[in-house]
Amino acid sequence: MENFRALAEQLQNLTDLWEPSGFTGVFSPDGEEIDGFCSGFAVHDDVSLGEYDRFYISLRAPFLLGYCALLLKENGEEADLAQLGAKELFLIEKKYIFDPLGIDIDFDRIADADCVLTDGTVISAKEAKTDDVIAVSYWDMQAILTAIVQGKGLSFKSTKALLSVDKDGKGICFEALGGVLVSSCQHMGYACNLYFDKASGISFLRMENEPQAFVLENGAWTYFNKQLRETVLYAGLFPKDVHFVRYGAENMDAAMDIQLLDEQRHFILDAPRCLARAYGLGKKAKTYVLREGKIAVGLCVLLIDKAEGLYEIDAFLIDHRLQGKGYGDLMLSCAVDKLCSYGAKRIIVGLSADNEAAKCLYAKHGFQVFEEDAEEILMEYVI
Repeated sequence: MENFRALAEQLQNLTDLWEPSGFTGVFSPDGEEIDGFCSGFAVHDDVSLGEYDRFYISLRAPFLLGYCALLLKENGEEADLAQLGAKELFLIEKKYIFDPLGIDIDFDRIADADCVLTDGTVISAKEAKTDDVIAVSYWDMQAILTAIVQGKGLSFKSTKALLSVDKDGKGICFEALGGVLVSSCQHMGYACNLYFDKASGISFLRMENEPQAFVLENGAWTYFNKQLRETVLYAGLFPKDVHFVRYGAENMDAAMDIQLLDEQRHFILDAPRCLARAYGLGKKAKTYVLREGKIAVGLCVLLIDKAEGLYEIDAFLIDHRLQGKGYGDLMLSCAVDKLCSYGAKRIIVGLSADNEAAKCLYAKHGFQVFEEDAEEILMEYVI
């Protein structure tokens, strides 16, 4: 549970970056909300959101259609849900999803309800002339999300099918994006995003009542949904399937995604500059990527000049989202082993004098300072 709370804090910090627009929650494998994490916001002075205020989703949201289709099958019934009219579809979903979960949803309730559209104006659902929308609270969606990830009312086989994707990352109601299952619905200016990390069993729910704007952060344009998905993915990563491989075309894009915080840039080269430097050094430079599965965790440039007897760690970068998890130790060990395999008897590394974290890491692995000034420290490891 402590890991869940730590993750909740990361996501809380993340939501603080954006214009307030909805609710976000994180839930443990048993469907319980992680203590202290439920963020609700107001988006306009005259449109506020509380715990039980209503959002609007389509009856044809993929997570509803997929789950309902399997429930029908489990009960020996058949229906082409995609071809049903809104009223007929609502009655089926009410019977198999809403009523069993104790969710009170009235198909006619939305006639005079307000909804925030993408241009920020507030009009009623009736004025929007839509008949397949239902009004749900944040807690209604928590119950639906929990039922889906737990396969409530489904056999083990059906639950597995519900939470599976094909080779293209497409499933009955989820898509696989960066190792996390995602199912989204956008309707009438509202959005509902479900995230599920199968490895940890943690689920995430994001309800919005106004689309998020793009934001420039750490040198990259990003937006809330993408960054939430990345936070979910990176927060759940720990060393278990680590590979230290040569940089090449197959991992180029992943390596370029390795990120630094702005405050780190004055003493660590970012990924593009690491790669540019390696290119400039020519054949003497050997560039390696540390991967967790297929995800690039770190980047390392080794400088090897056998004629001069020079073996150096020229650049060393761990994605800031994965620091503090042991990846730095692993990549440094891999780098030292690799240099030794090339014949190194002495390994040198230079680092900024104010990079205390790097200095502690190298000292931990047996490197000692042999030269320093106000700007740079040189350390060595003698085999």
